[in-house]
Amino acid sequence: MKFTKLQIPFYFGLAILAIGILFKIQHYPGAELMIGAGLLLEVLFVILVLTEIITSKKAAKNLKILWVMWKGSSGDCSQAALRPHPYGYTDA
Repeated sequence: MKFTKLQIPFYFGLAILAIGILFKIQHYPGAELMIGAGLLLEVLFVILVLTEIITSKKAAKNLKILWVMWKGSSGDCSQAALRPHPYGYTDA
């Protein structure tokens, strides 16, 4: 599986966060540091996604808010946003 530049901080942060939570449950030292680092990596992921969407030339300005919701929740669905409507409907 090939990871994109956006997936690396997301999965790495998720792994550190999960390990930090397990450390917190077991009362091991360093749990707070791991949870903080995991959350910071998740914030970095959100910033990277938003800057990619804002600077993108692939979608019209009115579609970018939907693109933000798709990218942030379920991955890259940009092709679905760019596909023309089958009945020719456009944004009025």
